[in-house]
Amino acid sequence: MKLISLLLIGVLPFIHTFSQDKEDSEYPQIGKLMPDFELTNIVNFEKKEMRRDDFKGKWLILDFWNRTCGACVASFPRMNKLQQVLGDHVQVMLVGIQDRENQIQKIYSKFKVHEDLILPCAFDSLVPRRFDILIAPHIILLDDKGIVRCVTSSVRIEDMKDFLAGNSPEMPKPPANMGEEEKETRIPYDSEKPFLIAGNGGRDSDFLFRSVFSVFNVKEQHFTLEGDIDNHKDKGCFQVLGVDIPTLFNYAYFGACCGWDSKDTSHYGKVYQHLILQIKDTSRFKPIFKNGQYTDLYSYSLIMPSASCTKEKLQQAMQRDLATYFGYETILENRPCPYLKLVAAPGTLEKLRTKGGARSWESIRHAGFIARNISFKDFLSWLDSNISDKWYWEDETGLKGNIDIDLDCIPSNLGDLRKALQRNGLDLVGAKKDMQALVIRDGGKSPTQKDLVEAR
Repeated sequence: MKLISLLLIGVLPFIHTFSQDKEDSEYPQIGKLMPDFELTNIVNFEKKEMRRDDFKGKWLILDFWNRTCGACVASFPRMNKLQQVLGDHVQVMLVGIQDRENQIQKIYSKFKVHEDLILPCAFDSLVPRRFDILIAPHIILLDDKGIVRCVTSSVRIEDMKDFLAGNSPEMPKPPANMGEEEKETRIPYDSEKPFLIAGNGGRDSDFLFRSVFSVFNVKEQHFTLEGDIDNHKDKGCFQVLGVDIPTLFNYAYFGACCGWDSKDTSHYGKVYQHLILQIKDTSRFKPIFKNGQYTDLYSYSLIMPSASCTKEKLQQAMQRDLATYFGYETILENRPCPYLKLVAAPGTLEKLRTKGGARSWESIRHAGFIARNISFKDFLSWLDSNISDKWYWEDETGLKGNIDIDLDCIPSNLGDLRKALQRNGLDLVGAKKDMQALVIRDGGKSPTQKDLVEAR
């Protein structure tokens, strides 16, 4: 789930709001000098205030983010590495779009400590508002003379080296920043009709097999996930667009996407959440984004006669297709699989027992949990919402009653979460439990993405 979660949340196009009056807008134009600006309230930097010309002599990456943008905070380690490697030529400047509660500065502070960030951050709403940048991620890249070189949602070290070498690499663009001509290249898609039939979602000639199996094209096709495959048996048609190989195998063998959480009683605690890879090359199971395109993402459409279609037949057909396309051998087996169990040190209940007062809790997005006079069951619900789609876990504390608890941590980071739990007498420790698992092994020759593209 994390991977898909990290792909659908970190790489899908993001919506940006721009001024309706383009003639009056000061939005930066590629190839032109960046309008002058002043950043204030800068932390982790030698100066508290900077203007455009203060950065001349170095390339400048203005990385706008806000507290609700998971893709933004997920990019901090990558941008930190870029600053470390290319710091002689490039300055990365995070621009945190202020929220009324001022939570964004607390989030930045936690990541600064946890990730050893050397990235400075300006907490400023005037500059984003002036350029109509209200939703993130949004990155503006200036060269060493202050000329706007690109507007994008992601910059990698390889991209930056390309720019420094005098090249102009293809970069992903925010949808709202596209010209009308570019927008029109995306072919309309109707999820109620077969994909790639009569021009639905792409050209008829794009399909590789029938069942239709296609390399995903982010410029022309739409990301689409579906729920349980059982919901599609009456249609006789199952389709997903822009998904990775693990997601395809999970649909084929378990009938569901992946990374099921505790609400999915059919899979949670019964089926291991991750594929077990016994193959030499696992790289294609981790898609990457390069030059405006994804590698190893696919679109799949399976159509069967609805009168005789069942969930089992859909899955069996999909399993055969995957074996044909990829050449892997697969086996379902019960085996001891890792999981997490919540345990409590002696005296923990006494340590956490509430001191009374009004019942309250505050779940700080990305940055922790503070609660007073809540039931231990309510605390477990919060914990479940943060970890059950990544790891299977069980409560083995036996604790009951109302508690007070402070967790100063990044909940999505297991190590940081464990440290916070330990400070409260709790811990998540590894154990093993028998579950059904899907094992992927090397079989015949597995076609590369280049093979599949050339097969068109």
